[in-house]
Amino acid sequence: MNLSTYEVIYKNRHMDFTGKMFEVFSLLARSAPKVVTYQEISETVWGENSLAVRNRLKYLVYLLRQEFQKVDPSTNIIENIDRLGYKLVTEPYQL
Repeated sequence: MNLSTYEVIYKNRHMDFTGKMFEVFSLLARSAPKVVTYQEISETVWGENSLAVRNRLKYLVYLLRQEFQKVDPSTNIIENIDRLGYKLVTEPYQL
Protein backbone atom coordinates (compact mmCIF):
# COMPACT_ATOMS: atom_id res chain seq x y z
CA MET A 1 0.00 0.00 0.00
CA ASN A 2 1.34 3.40 -0.97
CA LEU A 3 -0.30 6.24 0.96
CA SER A 4 1.09 9.00 -1.25
CA THR A 5 -0.14 7.52 -4.54
CA TYR A 6 -3.27 5.80 -3.16
CA GLU A 7 -2.16 2.48 -4.63
CA VAL A 8 -2.81 -0.97 -3.25
CA ILE A 9 -1.14 -4.04 -4.72
CA TYR A 10 -2.52 -7.43 -3.65
CA LYS A 11 -0.95 -10.66 -4.91
CA ASN A 12 0.85 -8.69 -7.64
CA ARG A 13 -2.37 -7.06 -8.89
CA HIS A 14 -3.30 -3.39 -8.72
CA MET A 15 -6.52 -2.86 -6.77
CA ASP A 16 -9.08 -0.41 -8.16
CA PHE A 17 -10.35 1.55 -5.15
CA THR A 18 -12.34 4.77 -4.94
CA GLY A 19 -11.09 7.47 -2.57
CA LYS A 20 -13.35 6.37 0.31
CA MET A 21 -12.51 2.72 -0.26
CA PHE A 22 -8.82 3.57 0.00
CA GLU A 23 -9.40 5.63 3.17
CA VAL A 24 -11.23 2.77 4.89
CA PHE A 25 -8.73 0.15 3.74
CA SER A 26 -5.71 2.24 4.75
CA LEU A 27 -7.21 2.87 8.20
CA LEU A 28 -7.71 -0.88 8.67
CA ALA A 29 -4.21 -1.63 7.33
CA ARG A 30 -2.52 0.91 9.61
CA SER A 31 -4.37 -0.56 12.60
CA ALA A 32 -3.90 -4.25 11.74
CA PRO A 33 -4.29 -6.66 13.36
CA LYS A 34 -6.38 -4.61 15.82
CA VAL A 35 -10.13 -4.06 15.45
CA VAL A 36 -11.18 -0.59 14.30
CA THR A 37 -14.59 0.35 15.68
CA TYR A 38 -17.46 1.38 13.43
CA GLN A 39 -17.45 4.74 15.20
CA GLU A 40 -13.74 5.35 14.61
CA ILE A 41 -14.00 4.48 10.91
CA SER A 42 -17.12 6.61 10.45
CA GLU A 43 -15.69 9.64 12.20
CA THR A 44 -12.27 9.35 10.52
CA VAL A 45 -13.53 8.83 6.97
CA TRP A 46 -16.84 10.77 6.94
CA GLY A 47 -16.47 13.08 9.93
CA GLU A 48 -19.64 11.81 11.59
CA ASN A 49 -21.16 8.69 13.09
CA SER A 50 -24.78 8.27 12.00
CA LEU A 51 -26.98 5.44 10.76
CA ALA A 52 -26.64 6.69 7.17
CA VAL A 53 -22.83 6.67 7.47
CA ARG A 54 -22.90 3.18 9.02
CA ASN A 55 -24.90 1.95 6.04
CA ARG A 56 -22.40 3.54 3.63
CA LEU A 57 -19.54 1.92 5.57
CA LYS A 58 -21.19 -1.50 5.41
CA TYR A 59 -21.65 -1.18 1.64
CA LEU A 60 -18.10 0.09 1.16
CA VAL A 61 -16.68 -2.92 3.04
CA TYR A 62 -18.80 -5.15 0.80
CA LEU A 63 -17.23 -3.46 -2.26
CA LEU A 64 -13.73 -3.84 -0.82
CA ARG A 65 -14.31 -7.54 -0.22
CA GLN A 66 -15.56 -7.92 -3.80
CA GLU A 67 -12.39 -6.29 -5.18
CA PHE A 68 -10.16 -8.65 -3.19
CA GLN A 69 -12.24 -11.67 -4.21
CA LYS A 70 -11.73 -10.78 -7.89
CA VAL A 71 -8.04 -11.49 -7.29
CA ASP A 72 -8.52 -14.50 -5.00
CA PRO A 73 -12.07 -15.87 -4.57
CA SER A 74 -11.10 -17.66 -1.35
CA THR A 75 -9.86 -14.52 0.38
CA ASN A 76 -11.59 -12.96 3.37
CA ILE A 77 -9.28 -10.06 4.10
CA ILE A 78 -11.74 -7.91 6.09
CA GLU A 79 -13.38 -9.49 9.10
CA ASN A 80 -16.49 -8.12 10.78
CA ILE A 81 -16.31 -8.21 14.56
CA ASP A 82 -19.96 -8.29 15.60
CA ARG A 83 -21.22 -5.07 17.22
CA LEU A 84 -17.72 -3.62 17.34
CA GLY A 85 -16.05 -2.98 13.99
CA TYR A 86 -13.77 -4.42 11.34
CA LYS A 87 -10.24 -5.70 11.23
CA LEU A 88 -7.84 -6.61 8.49
CA VAL A 89 -6.98 -10.30 8.51
CA THR A 90 -3.23 -10.56 8.25
CA GLU A 91 -1.35 -13.68 7.31
CA PRO A 92 2.12 -14.47 8.57
CA TYR A 93 4.81 -13.98 5.96
CA GLN A 94 6.15 -17.32 4.76
CA LEU A 95 9.74 -17.71 3.58
